[in-house]
Amino acid sequence: DSKYPSPKNIKQLFRRCGIDPVFNRLNAVAKRDVESLITSFNDVRTEMAHQGMPVGLSAKDVRSHIADAKSFVGYIDRLFYAHVVKTTGAHCWTI
Repeated sequence: DSKYPSPKNIKQLFRRCGIDPVFNRLNAVAKRDVESLITSFNDVRTEMAHQGMPVGLSAKDVRSHIADAKSFVGYIDRLFYAHVVKTTGAHCWTI
């Protein structure tokens, strides 16, 4: 039930790491609504996995969703790096 990066799973994971509310903090890093970004990506991914290429979705749209997913990973990296540096110091990150 927690295989995919759904908003629920991301909230739960980051709460365990001491980062709560995660999406408010990710939105500040990204300067955009990150929760809707990952929800949209997951919706398209699920539709493609179970039904094939959705009608009206172009290759350009798919590339855009993949770029959004890459950006999402970068936002998480920046947020988590800042959290680690604040709580334990930068030396933990560079080992």
